[in-house]
Amino acid sequence: MEHAASDIARRVAKSREESLPPNTLDAIKHLERYSALLAEAAEQRRRAIGPLHRYMFQLELPQGGWDLVEAELPEEPEPGETVGLPRVGAWQVRERRTVRRRTNSPDHQLFVCVAA
Repeated sequence: MEHAASDIARRVAKSREESLPPNTLDAIKHLERYSALLAEAAEQRRRAIGPLHRYMFQLELPQGGWDLVEAELPEEPEPGETVGLPRVGAWQVRERRTVRRRTNSPDHQLFVCVAA
């Protein structure tokens, strides 16, 4: 049944392609190649960097408040290190805190940061 459905879908797609103008078909092929190149580049970057891990950052704002941001990094930051966080820029890790949860969930690390 799945084979028949995929065969029908393939035939419908082919008939649609045959009715498109040549320049539209060329544009579609270029977009497909571009998409494949982007996927390949992302995969190469993932392999080069290694696996990413999620970390929670408490950003101490200059006006006295704070904000929490989650970011993925290849390794755990150390106090004194400057980290680039997406959409918020560079921050310096001041300290690492262990946050205890009220439930039976495991404790987690929180990195307190100041603007770099």
